[in-house]
Amino acid sequence: MEIADPTRSNRAEALSIFLVIAGSVLYSSKSLFVKHLMEIGAEAGDVLSLRLAWAAPVYLAVVFWSLSRRDAALTDLVKMSALGWLGFWLAPRLNFAGLGSTSAGLERIMIQSSTAFVILFVALRSRTPPKAIVTISVFVCYAGMVLAMAGRDQGRAFADPAGAVLIVAAAAAWATFVVGVGPLQKSMGSAFSTSVGMAAAAVPATTESVINGHATLIAAAPSGWIVPMLGLVALGTVIPSFMAQAGLARVGPVRSSILALAGPAILPLLAMWSLGETMPWQQIAGLAVVLASCAAM
Repeated sequence: MEIADPTRSNRAEALSIFLVIAGSVLYSSKSLFVKHLMEIGAEAGDVLSLRLAWAAPVYLAVVFWSLSRRDAALTDLVKMSALGWLGFWLAPRLNFAGLGSTSAGLERIMIQSSTAFVILFVALRSRTPPKAIVTISVFVCYAGMVLAMAGRDQGRAFADPAGAVLIVAAAAAWATFVVGVGPLQKSMGSAFSTSVGMAAAAVPATTESVINGHATLIAAAPSGWIVPMLGLVALGTVIPSFMAQAGLARVGPVRSSILALAGPAILPLLAMWSLGETMPWQQIAGLAVVLASCAAM
């Protein structure tokens, strides 16, 4: 009888937590690249299209490599493509649309309602209430998020009802993806399933650009967009997608959603470093609260 090695188990747990938090931090960095691109004339829809179109070759390469090494059920490929459209395209598209009539601070708070949706959907599916530590951690994390955002957009906290609905709908769409992707990650593997979903999401994104008459941007983006787009694709899309999805497969939807709240809380540190923004005491205190809650998980 083989005895489990507690040291190895602890290392695996630490790696899982690192993947989720690091992936969340890198995912959050995409707003810095998007902000810069929109300041130099890019539109939200075009940024999303370029992001997915430029990243698609990486994901397609992983898909073809995976298919050359293993068989995949057609039903799994179809289901993962549908989830990819939902989580990797529809959710960010709704969020981008709502951001136009909502302040950045409030948008960050509302989009994090996806964690509450994940816990709700898991509880409904399993027909069991969430554990006390989960409920407490969520409330503490949200308190830290609100405290951190109190130091941003002062005097500009606004949310048009339609914009708020779009952002909350984006959170619900992402939560549906997080809860539904688990079985496919087990049968396909996290890298393969992530690549199928992201490659599938590139289809509606590029279709939107074609319909809007911006198809040429995908192949010939303005020279000033190239560096920030490459940063958005590599640091804000490809690398965190593999990290976060690997972490999700290891720790499950509820824990990963709570741990991922660390990303937006750490975002002000990235903004200080890359954009020269200041970090008031509210953000420092909020960051500490969120990280403490994540540590409790």
